[in-house]
Amino acid sequence: MHIALISNGPSGALFPAGGRAAYDLLVGVNKVATLHPCDWWSFTDMKTYKEEWDKILGRPWFFTKRPAFRKIQKQMTGKAHAGFTQRVADSQVLVYDELEHPPPRWHDCPEWFSWSGCPALALCVNLKATKITYFGVDLEGDHDVRGELDVSRLDTRWVRERILWRHLLDWATDEHGVEVVNGAA
Repeated sequence: MHIALISNGPSGALFPAGGRAAYDLLVGVNKVATLHPCDWWSFTDMKTYKEEWDKILGRPWFFTKRPAFRKIQKQMTGKAHAGFTQRVADSQVLVYDELEHPPPRWHDCPEWFSWSGCPALALCVNLKATKITYFGVDLEGDHDVRGELDVSRLDTRWVRERILWRHLLDWATDEHGVEVVNGAA
């Protein structure tokens, strides 16, 4: 199974228009789900959901942390959020700690479920990908896939996230035999 993972970095914009047909699944991170109809939407926090939920294209499954999921269940109710409520009813939500094959904990970096792009890679492995082509994993700069300034995109974050991303790439390729390719390179 060939999965496209489009993360929230500027090179996510390099995912070709109409490129969805080349992949079995598309996993979008954060704002990417507002640009492409994704099969899965990976986001880590309630803030992302609150800011983007009404702009999401299609009906992706949600992949998020349990605390964010619980907050969404409590706070995002009523008719406006019926789509979310229906996804919960249809079991179209997967929380990070429910992965069948979670990555290990590495001593030199944050946990694998830090941020949103790193867990998306773990999700792709757990979806039985044989090949993952990723876009938008720039791990530098302060602008996102929509060209907007994002104050969470700091150099201090990128130092740590680059280490974690390398560990996850090794885990995907060495332990699970997945071919991982940078589609933006």
